[in-house]
Amino acid sequence: MPLHTSPIAVPGLRDADPGSLLVLIQDLMSRSLVHLEGGTLADMFALSELGETLPRHLHRDLDAFARRNEREIQDLPDGPPLRTQVAALAEVEPERVPQRLRAAFSSLRSTKQLEPATEQALGSLEQRWAEVPPLPPKLGKKTVAPVEHPAVVPAHLRPPEDEPVRPTIRGTAKPKEARPTPAARVDKARSDWIRQRLLARLDDRREQGLKESVLVAATCHGSPYTDLQQAEVLAELRELKRQGAVKNTAGRWIRVRRLGW
Repeated sequence: MPLHTSPIAVPGLRDADPGSLLVLIQDLMSRSLVHLEGGTLADMFALSELGETLPRHLHRDLDAFARRNEREIQDLPDGPPLRTQVAALAEVEPERVPQRLRAAFSSLRSTKQLEPATEQALGSLEQRWAEVPPLPPKLGKKTVAPVEHPAVVPAHLRPPEDEPVRPTIRGTAKPKEARPTPAARVDKARSDWIRQRLLARLDDRREQGLKESVLVAATCHGSPYTDLQQAEVLAELRELKRQGAVKNTAGRWIRVRRLGW
């Protein structure tokens, strides 16, 4: 009995901030269009049209996704496989379907000899699109949790303090200021969480690995620590490399072996 897999749907792509998009689209980039829910496919194509609005690497990945799926659309065999995809797009609000995706399906009528049922389905879909122009996505901005600072009492309101006079010793070098220690270094639970998050993401991509920017963004995304900084994640990543748990090759981080946590 054949197994039925539900198409993948990822909500929130059209209004996510670029950092969140890095995380949200990773599992979609290698998927075929037949595995994606119609609205998710439309949103990915719409994002590919944003051009310089997106960071360069993000636009490059989305454009590559759209070009690959344009070829897959042309390769869809006529009959039920093609009509299934047309029906999936017919369920998507017309304003969500971008011009690039509309053109990919509309071109089928001029490049293929289609069955009458397919011609009719595509014609109805094009008529529906003609009545409603596409709306571009509106990317959100990443929100930063406010940091509370302790109130500072003005100097003229502070009570006087008797400080001992410290003698000046000639030839004594000025002590170096201590460098701030990453929060993860003084909080073992925080450090463990970062490492487990890193290793879990790399386990999901054990063969291909992940680009550093994607891995760091994915670790920060959804963190329970609102003040988590990329520098902390990179510090833990380098420590995992030193321990032999991960390695870095051509800008991609790859899982090597499991540690006992």
